[in-house]
Amino acid sequence: MKLVSFWRAGEIRLGFLLDGEILEPGLAQSLLAPGEEQVFRDTISFIRGSELAFALASRLIDQRPTNALHPFESCKLVAPMLPSTILCAGSNYREHNDEKASSPMSGKEPEFFIKTSDSVVGPEEGIRYDEILTRKLDCETELAIVIGKSGRHIAKERALEHVFGYTIVNDVTARDRQVRRSGSFTWYELGRGKAFDTSAPIGPWIVTADEIDDPQTLDIKTRINGDLRQSSNTGKYDLDLR
Repeated sequence: MKLVSFWRAGEIRLGFLLDGEILEPGLAQSLLAPGEEQVFRDTISFIRGSELAFALASRLIDQRPTNALHPFESCKLVAPMLPSTILCAGSNYREHNDEKASSPMSGKEPEFFIKTSDSVVGPEEGIRYDEILTRKLDCETELAIVIGKSGRHIAKERALEHVFGYTIVNDVTARDRQVRRSGSFTWYELGRGKAFDTSAPIGPWIVTADEIDDPQTLDIKTRINGDLRQSSNTGKYDLDLR
């Protein structure tokens, strides 16, 4: 199942991507019992709807009511969701960890920084290059894990039970703000270096976890103006957070 958010009639609507079409469940209320339409208000409502939401969506997708279908090319997509908090893993590539092997905390604790929904933009939206903020704007395409169930101190063996789905995020970085140096002293400034306007493009859609057999066998590529700048695989991620 692929979830999208798109503009229609001046509002952002939830939809499901089919072959060349988007199904808008909000237009199929005649096929739903009273109150069931609430799970389709937006992506977060759908995630919270859990098994009921999946069952209702699967039924609508099977029936494909014609009054709820839009040609894909007629829809303007936005970010598939606006997460309140984006936890971004630092040192999540094994090769990068190898480069930092001599640092005191390398491999001992999870490293992460935060981006907020204020940083999010959607497909085809521009990334702002603000020369006052940075002269070295950088991109890093990453697999984004959409959490569907809360938890705390979750065993590694059960971690994937809490995953709703996956999407793509571009970890846009003001590289000259991220790493600062003064003489022999070096420090990281992950506020202005990572969380700023348009620094978290997300999408174009969320793929539910049941469609991804193994999230650690996925290719990731980045192109800028058609030129390949990044080519890797999630198998190179170091997800063994100890």
